[in-house]
Amino acid sequence: MKKDSETYSRDVLIGAFFVAFAIIVQTWLMGPAIVFLDIGLVIAFLVWVAQKKATAEPDIVGLYLAAVSIQCIHFLEEYLTGIQTEFPKPFGYIWSDQQFVTLNLVWLAVFVVTGVGVHYKIRLSYLVVYYFAIIGGIANGLAHPLLSLMKGGYFPGLFTSPFVLIVGLALLRRLMKGSRILRPNSVSG
Repeated sequence: MKKDSETYSRDVLIGAFFVAFAIIVQTWLMGPAIVFLDIGLVIAFLVWVAQKKATAEPDIVGLYLAAVSIQCIHFLEEYLTGIQTEFPKPFGYIWSDQQFVTLNLVWLAVFVVTGVGVHYKIRLSYLVVYYFAIIGGIANGLAHPLLSLMKGGYFPGLFTSPFVLIVGLALLRRLMKGSRILRPNSVSG
């Protein structure tokens, strides 16, 4: 059992480094408006760390890749309708098209590589899947309608947001299925 404990501890350390690195880089690139994604990374990390089960059920790869495909369509709607200027405006600035596209392409690459890790049941990959489900799916899917209500009209990304919400909820449900929260002194790899 010591090997499982060592693997778990190593994964948590690498996961913490990944989260810290991602927060630093995306905040440096995008400024304070990215704070919601930063908080989401921390939340996903905490949920992932608390999971006793190392991996999800085997058929999660198909759902995950379908969700990433839907996210691509959502990113396209956001870009074409100007979220890069609308979203950071309350923070006193706008994102350039290049900033917005670069951030999204980097995350899409991470999501695709993560799909390979999930296929091979690499526990660390599930950190990114939790982030994708919680923030890319659920929070994103809820935020666009709320932002539209606050604006009193269309907010970029609104039309595809119900789809990212649905796949985010389905993905999180599948991730949580059969998993248990860690109890003190119990670790599984």
